[in-house]
Amino acid sequence: MIRFVLLFCGLVLAQDQTTAFSVFESGGCWTEMCELQRKVNAMSETLDAMKTRMNDSETKLKETESRLQASETKHQATESRLQASETKHQATESRLQASETKLQATESRLQASETKLQATESRLQASETKLQATESRLQASETNLQATESRLQASETKHQATESRLEASETKLQATESRLQASETNLQATESRLQASETKHQATESRLQASETKLQATESRLQASETKLQATESRLEAIEAKHQATESRLQASETKLQATESRLQASETKLQATESRLQASETKLQATESRLQASESRLQNSENKIHELMNKETTRVVFSAALGGNPENFGPFNADTTLIYKTVKTNIGNAYNSATGIFTAPVAGVYYFTFFYNVDSTHKTFLRLYKNSVQIVFASQYKSKTFGNNNGGNAVFIQLQQGDQVYVRMIENSHVYGGNYLTTFSGFLVSQM
Repeated sequence: MIRFVLLFCGLVLAQDQTTAFSVFESGGCWTEMCELQRKVNAMSETLDAMKTRMNDSETKLKETESRLQASETKHQATESRLQASETKHQATESRLQASETKLQATESRLQASETKLQATESRLQASETKLQATESRLQASETNLQATESRLQASETKHQATESRLEASETKLQATESRLQASETNLQATESRLQASETKHQATESRLQASETKLQATESRLQASETKLQATESRLEAIEAKHQATESRLQASETKLQATESRLQASETKLQATESRLQASETKLQATESRLQASESRLQNSENKIHELMNKETTRVVFSAALGGNPENFGPFNADTTLIYKTVKTNIGNAYNSATGIFTAPVAGVYYFTFFYNVDSTHKTFLRLYKNSVQIVFASQYKSKTFGNNNGGNAVFIQLQQGDQVYVRMIENSHVYGGNYLTTFSGFLVSQM
């Protein structure tokens, strides 16, 4: 392009010099020759200045192209960093979703643990109402359960705080995404401006080509191109400033992303700690349930024993009977005789047979028996208490030379099996007084076995 302009200027000078020599040879005016020489000199100076300005404009254009290439390189680097930041955002979002999933699972596990705690409390209350002897253990278990509830409430509070912090991090991520979108929009606008500047450069080149044909219009167009170049430079400087601002914003967003990742790691650590505490609480709940099951089994055993005791208490055996007949001597006899106490005072349970004088144990247990007699001193008395055919205790009175009435008897606790028989026998040549008030045989069930 510059060569073409120089060639054009050389042709003009050649034509002017040819004209000057023709005028000189024809003997023209030296004044016109000098004036023409001055014009030629001025034209050459103008051409030199135009060459300098053209060289300067080409240098500036090259610098502009290099700066545009650098800006494009920066744009590409910015786009790669933006893609990397978007990738980090996506990874952050996936981690946030995973953390939310873990939080939901944790909440469900907490709800299940609360349900178990409520069931445990109801079972503890039922166990408290069933047995007073286990109140201390149940109170201790209730204390443990209250501590567990407080710890679960604290864990729920921490979960809520974690959720709020996650929501805040999501808000910041959304703001970061919007700022990145804005930066992408600015980059697109910058690219469009660069394309427009390239279009303007092409128009400038076309204008320079037109200025080669018209020297006088070249100056004005060159001034316009210089003005446009200055505007382009200012716009490029503005673009570079925007690039720097974009880079600073990207660095800030990366810093925020790093902070978000650290907060996410902290939240994950807290979630792991919460899960370990939940596992510990579940272990404690399982231990509490096992203890409750053991207490329930003990309560069941106690209830069974209570029912057995109640059933035992419902079995009542009490009897008392007097010898009956006339209030006079009963005996003596030539052989041992079983005393039949015919006057029955009490016979709860119908274990005493007034026809045979024999008591038959209806249930196994410990029984208490007594037998008393009244005699005069002129006869001897010897009474024996038998269990089945085995003598247990006896009571005796020897005759005396002086007359008088004497009382005697004995008592004993005997362990009997169901069907065992207890009765009183009077040995030969003995006697007692009869009647309804003196000689008696009594007994009752003390404790069922």
